[in-house]
Amino acid sequence: MDAWNNAGIWIVVAAVVLTALVKYFARPKQPPRPTFTCARCSTTARHSERTAEAWRNGAKFLYCDACHRKWLSAQPQASRADRRAVPAGPARSGCLGASLALVLLPTALVALILYA
Repeated sequence: MDAWNNAGIWIVVAAVVLTALVKYFARPKQPPRPTFTCARCSTTARHSERTAEAWRNGAKFLYCDACHRKWLSAQPQASRADRRAVPAGPARSGCLGASLALVLLPTALVALILYA
C-alpha cells in the first residue's frame, strides 16, 4: 500500500510539471521590448495585440493605432472584405501538446509504477 501512496505523489508531481511545461512552451512569443517606434509618425507606442501579432509574423515596420486607422480608412472597401476572408496565419490547434500529453503521461505512470 505504501508503494501506491508514493506512486500517487509522483503522479501528481509529474502532472504538475507536465502542465507547467506545456503552458510555458505553448505561450505565444512576445516582442523583446514593451514599446516600439511607429514607422510612419515616429511616436513611441506600447504593443497591442495587433502589433504583437504583426511582430510574430515578421513585420519589418510597425504602426501605431492612429496611423493604422488612417491606413485602414484609405483602403478601398472591397479589398478590406477580401482581406478578412483570408486567414491571417496558421491556426494553433494545440495538437502537438495534446499528443505529447497523451503519450508521455501514461508512459510516466507506467515507469513510476514499475520502478518506484
